Amino acid sequence: MNYREHFHNLISNKNARILEIGPLNKPLVSKTIYPNTLYCDIRSTSQVKELYTSSEYLETTGLSVPVEQIVDIDVVLTNGYEVAFADKPKFDYIVASHVLEHVEDLIHTLQDISSVLAPKGKFIIYYPDIRYCFDHFRAEASFRDAYDVYENKRPALSRMVLDFYQSAVPENNPSVFWSADGLHELLPVNDTAKALEMYKRSHNGEFMDDVHYWPFSDKGFIKFLYDLSRNNMIQLSCPTFLPTLENTQEFVLVLQKEKHWNRDSVLQQLRLHYSSACNMGDAIQQRQKAELEKQIYDMQQQAITSKAFNDELIQEVESIHQQKAELEKQIYDMQQQAITSKAFNDELIQEVEAGRATISIQDNHASQLQLQVNETIKELNAQLNNCVGFQQQLMESQGLLSEQLVHNIELKQQSKSVQQQFADAQARLSVQNANNVVLSQKLENLQSQLDECEDNNHTLQQQVADAQARLSVQTVTNSIMLKKLENALYQTGCGQTTIANLYQQAESLNHQLWSAQSQFEQALKQISSYEETILAYEQSTSWRLTKPVRVLKKLFRRRS
Repeated sequence: MNYREHFHNLISNKNARILEIGPLNKPLVSKTIYPNTLYCDIRSTSQVKELYTSSEYLETTGLSVPVEQIVDIDVVLTNGYEVAFADKPKFDYIVASHVLEHVEDLIHTLQDISSVLAPKGKFIIYYPDIRYCFDHFRAEASFRDAYDVYENKRPALSRMVLDFYQSAVPENNPSVFWSADGLHELLPVNDTAKALEMYKRSHNGEFMDDVHYWPFSDKGFIKFLYDLSRNNMIQLSCPTFLPTLENTQEFVLVLQKEKHWNRDSVLQQLRLHYSSACNMGDAIQQRQKAELEKQIYDMQQQAITSKAFNDELIQEVESIHQQKAELEKQIYDMQQQAITSKAFNDELIQEVEAGRATISIQDNHASQLQLQVNETIKELNAQLNNCVGFQQQLMESQGLLSEQLVHNIELKQQSKSVQQQFADAQARLSVQNANNVVLSQKLENLQSQLDECEDNNHTLQQQVADAQARLSVQTVTNSIMLKKLENALYQTGCGQTTIANLYQQAESLNHQLWSAQSQFEQALKQISSYEETILAYEQSTSWRLTKPVRVLKKLFRRRS
């Protein structure tokens, strides 16, 4: 049975206001089932994740906390519960699972939590039992320790820190502690220097909330509540107490805030719970004693069975002794027979020695023959080895000869290929040389034609220039003459014939001018045609034109 599986039986109203303290990564209260639930802690969500990424507490106890499963904190406690929830309604339930053992001042914490409980509100506590967790080898806390801290605060905590780092062990499987098998191998081997260092840090004011300050057993915690109630330091009853079950490591208490607290009634309640815790322990011890007695009985039965087996073995040993005596008698009889037959054996020995001598002579002769055979075999082996060597040399020579023949064939093929490439290159070179000769002749013809065109062009330009000059002079003269003729026409009416002749002369000059211009344009077109011809020849061959030809091309462009 696991108390956590039956947690929902402790809360009857799913709409109740619930506060869970320090839920970490395994909250008992699910917000899906109980929507009016808040999670609180002394750190924010990010601070809690940072703390459990790497801490001395985890290294000391061997525990691990999956950081990605840590739940979000709703309320961060900075000045206690009463201050944090002063403006909020009281809670119907407050839940703390494996939290109270970590608080600095246990008595003050219980009083502070009681202040935010509604009347009839319940405080559900899941607490680890010192006997069945990594606190197994530590000294159990008491009311005396808690009251010392309540009055004197931090200095009294230092010895709790020393005890934790001195005696906590990296084993938290309850079955190991319940069975008590191999506990001697779990005795603390902690670093004492580190424990003393942590003690000094705590004594100098450093708070370590990941230390189990208050290790209790189930009946030890009931005794602690009993002492608190006797001193009127809390006013909470304890209607439910579930002691530690076998092969588990936690007990459960439900404390309730009463409207009218009755100390005597609560003390009687706690006496009964203490008795049930003791009875639970006694029952477990009785059952373990019965199991031990059964084991002893089984061992006795095995011993009885072993005795019967031993008796059978003794009988077998006696039978063996009898067989031994019979064998010894047979040996004595054989010895007597040997003495009787000794004389006969002596004669046989003489014959055997004679036969051995004969065999020795034959062995010597056989040895000599064997030596001769061995020598012959050695000579044959030497000759065979020589033959094998010659054969290997012959095979190596044949291999080299084959490789050389293959290489010669490859060289011949390469030579033929190179000769063919050389012949092809010579053929292409001859064709190219012939093309170059033809191109040179064509270029020389073009050069001569270009010279003629240039001379003609120069002559035409000169003629055009002269014609333009004459036309300009004639135009001016015509204008003057027209003005004079117009004046004379006004004076006399007989100058019309002369004016008509002058107009005909002007038109003849204009016609000559247009003819010269058309000849000039034709010469320019012919030059352009020559240039295109040269460009075509240049593009049709891979040979570049010489420098004089490029100069001619520039000249064509400039003149055009």
